[in-house]
Amino acid sequence: CIRSGWHQLTGTLDQFGLRRLAWRWRLPTEVGHWDTWLHTHGLSDPADFARRVAPDLPLQEHLKKLLPASNGRAYRILDVGAGPLTTVGRMYEGRKLDLVCIDPLASVYDALLKANGVTPPVRTEYGEAERIAQMYAESSFDLVHAANSLDHSHDPVAAVRAAVGVVKPGGYVSLEHILNEGARERYGGLHQWNFGVKDGTFTITSKNGQATNMAEALAGVARVTHSIHEIEDPRTSDTLSILMVQIQKI
Repeated sequence: CIRSGWHQLTGTLDQFGLRRLAWRWRLPTEVGHWDTWLHTHGLSDPADFARRVAPDLPLQEHLKKLLPASNGRAYRILDVGAGPLTTVGRMYEGRKLDLVCIDPLASVYDALLKANGVTPPVRTEYGEAERIAQMYAESSFDLVHAANSLDHSHDPVAAVRAAVGVVKPGGYVSLEHILNEGARERYGGLHQWNFGVKDGTFTITSKNGQATNMAEALAGVARVTHSIHEIEDPRTSDTLSILMVQIQKI
């Protein structure tokens, strides 16, 4: 009864346009998962845990392809919604990256890391995806990355716009999200949005069906491309469809 009432209350807040308040009330639903994940060192995927705690993890190949020529300088990368341990590599061609990781639950994750005796290679700082343009200077990152996070935000369209704002001209915002995760999770907890494809274009759709064509939303500002890849879910051995979106700032 309590859970049903909580769902009804947060849903009512959404209907009255109080999405950020509803989102904040839903945030604790993420904590239990990460506590168990840290305690077990990755649940059924210990290799994922090992990668995340490795201080010399190389930057992933698909992200390397999105970086401009460095001319000897260190790349600056922002990982949005990084969780307690970022998935983004820390090294590129023998050089350490300037990697900034943010998450609205950063302080809670710090406590979980300490309780489970885990030291992160890069510590996650507090930050909301929709507000990164207020936190960082315009065009101050070579790459912005988000994996299975922006579809957990209270306004993912605003979050994508903000990410484009802080990446340098010619630079990319790289998004990696489970296809239509909101519907897949029956809109439980923070799963209130679907990142999908409609009419051949990356589209963000709310629980009530409000859809935003992101190519149109970013017209004149950025170019949007996407692809879909099938992977095996290590937890269930089921097939997951991953939507990969590259947004290049003009």
